[in-house]
Amino acid sequence: MSRLDNDGQPITTRGIAPNDLQGRTFLQPQPDGTIWRGRIVKEVQDLERQSSHFASSPEMINLKVSFDKKDVEDVIAYNDIIIYISRQANEEDGDLWKLRRVIAHQGPLTHRHPD
Repeated sequence: MSRLDNDGQPITTRGIAPNDLQGRTFLQPQPDGTIWRGRIVKEVQDLERQSSHFASSPEMINLKVSFDKKDVEDVIAYNDIIIYISRQANEEDGDLWKLRRVIAHQGPLTHRHPD
């Protein structure tokens, strides 16, 4: 079973190394329609996984996630987090602008203002 985006298309992404995910945030939709922001805290070390031949497989990696609004921590699979991150990136409209500072501002302007 493959995961689909909101348009019904299969979700495909380039992977992100689990070490690079620490501190990253993502949005997780909840069954009641709310959306929680999760912050990846750390990779969960699993003794079974370390001793198996699947140790380097991303499918076997679990990450500890902290949710801000509910003071809840959860363990989520690497693949699920990547799906949330890719879905969020695919659904963003336009460009994301990050401003260092606002150097000028006018307003409120009326229809009679020369600018």
